[in-house]
Amino acid sequence: ERLLDQIAAEGAPAIAFRRVAGELAPELADRRRLPKAKQPATRDELTGVRDRGGYEAELEREIARAARSKCPLALVLFELGDLQDARARAGHAEVDRLLQEFAGMLLRVSRVTDTVCRRRNEEFGILLPDTTATGARSFRRRVREESSATAFGPLGPVTFSSGIAEWDRDESKDAFDARARVEVGRSAVRSLEPTDDGSEGSLGSPQAR
Repeated sequence: ERLLDQIAAEGAPAIAFRRVAGELAPELADRRRLPKAKQPATRDELTGVRDRGGYEAELEREIARAARSKCPLALVLFELGDLQDARARAGHAEVDRLLQEFAGMLLRVSRVTDTVCRRRNEEFGILLPDTTATGARSFRRRVREESSATAFGPLGPVTFSSGIAEWDRDESKDAFDARARVEVGRSAVRSLEPTDDGSEGSLGSPQAR
């Protein structure tokens, strides 16, 4: 059983194992007896970061981890300005390029322990384990600084609104996500948001990927 659990944890190899088991010993391939393979986190085809399904899975996983470790967990959402007009002016290809470059910028700023996701069309979510709301605001400040220094092609500079939430103990993932969404809705997407004051703590330097 421990061997089967280990194989299942590897994901795809479990499928091959069941195929071989079915050929050699059909009774071993009984799906009621074998553990299910864990599904790999899904990725957004355009940007390469986690897609909405991957976001939901990572959110649940990080909440479970924070609950076990009793460590903080923060969520930062970034919503780009309405890109409908940009699509009409510059075309879909340029908007796609902007989304790719914005996702790449988020990856550069984040740590290896953070998870960058494309939550929906023009919205990105970053899960920051072992991070408080204060640290998340420091992260958001670095994103603003990096986005100001990035050209983003003919559609630059990028404008966005953002929201931050720190996970409360026993809070569901839906409630956690909803609190961050409310914060996004409170800021207008007209220009880059003002820089946070210098009283906030530091999240630490991004680690190499």
